[in-house]
Amino acid sequence: MSDHTPLLLQGDIEHYQNSTFRFENFWVNVDRFKEMVQQVWSKPVHSTLPLKQLNTKLARLAKGIRSWRREKDGDTRLQLAIVKEVLLQLKAAQENRLLMNQENELRRRLKARSTELAAIEKSRIRQRSRLAYIRSGDANTKYFHIRASTRLRKNYIHSLHTDGGVAVVHNDKEKVVTDYFSDHLGSVTQRGRTFNWEALGYVPRDLSALEAPFMQEEIKETINSMPSDKAPGPDGFTGPFFKTCWEIIKDDITAAINSIFSLNSTNIILLPKKMDATRVTDFRPIRLIHNVAKNFAKLLAYRLAPILDSLVSKCQSAFIKKKEHP
Repeated sequence: MSDHTPLLLQGDIEHYQNSTFRFENFWVNVDRFKEMVQQVWSKPVHSTLPLKQLNTKLARLAKGIRSWRREKDGDTRLQLAIVKEVLLQLKAAQENRLLMNQENELRRRLKARSTELAAIEKSRIRQRSRLAYIRSGDANTKYFHIRASTRLRKNYIHSLHTDGGVAVVHNDKEKVVTDYFSDHLGSVTQRGRTFNWEALGYVPRDLSALEAPFMQEEIKETINSMPSDKAPGPDGFTGPFFKTCWEIIKDDITAAINSIFSLNSTNIILLPKKMDATRVTDFRPIRLIHNVAKNFAKLLAYRLAPILDSLVSKCQSAFIKKKEHP
């Protein structure tokens, strides 16, 4: 007889697996990558809207990259494990006898392939972890792999506590977050009064040049200045893709950016501010925007920077570059 009582537990927490496309930075160095991008990108799009055309081509390219990756690379982790196993068997055989010429040649080729696969995995894990303070030499440490694999579990919101109870199901958590930010952001109200700028001595400036269409060289310079190791946006593409494939996508990017003045959107995600985050106030909201919107904002900043010195008072210009202070 046993005094233990069996207990059956069944969880009812929904967990959504993220299956969205994520661009791997090492793909730009794979043979014939640009040829594949050119082939997919040049397919016609049945739309006259620049943003719609760009969105369609990016979505189509994401599918094309998935198929190309399966044919070109396959499962690199499985390949690396097989290569290591064969090398281990050859090493064990070498302890008992001399290897034949074919076996020595196979070992040499496997070592070279092992180095290539290890570099791919190191690049993938480093991009996945997004830890800026870890350099390339730390990519194979146990600490690095632990941080890379636990990031998703750390950022997943299991439940949200409110005054009315605990939200566990995805729809309930979504309602809690929406209600919270709707109450705090409020709505825009029309002001009944404003400043008399003439009485304050404000001198108007001609800023019409800020609204001029962007040129391709201007956009290219901005794209090249963007960091390459930042997290991807909702479209899944990172900076290295836009830099490497600029000559292929430049016309569509230019048309989309010049039409983005009146249309744009962004996603808001929540990052925990402390270890035991349970309420909405324990999370920090940040924007998750696509690379086109990031470059658009950077272009506006570059255009405004040269004349910002004359628009801002000397007593309020602490963060203007090359500003002379009294």
